[in-house]
Amino acid sequence: MDYDKEIMELKNKLDEAEKLRAMSLARLEVLENQRDDLIRQIEESGSTTDSIDEDINKLEIEIKKLLEECFSLMPKVK
Repeated sequence: MDYDKEIMELKNKLDEAEKLRAMSLARLEVLENQRDDLIRQIEESGSTTDSIDEDINKLEIEIKKLLEECFSLMPKVK
């Protein structure tokens, strides 16, 4: 059995795993920064992460009502 070859293969696999770990940690940092930015934007808009779904639903209802009002005010064309 060629132990040097096996050791070198294990070293190569370890090096690859370390590269993947470093890439994963960098990606995690980017995603955490994006999450923090989104939370900040949500809070700046007057909402919270807990109430965002409810706030979106309220806005959708308001948009629908305003569109209906706009259409009702438009003259009927024959």
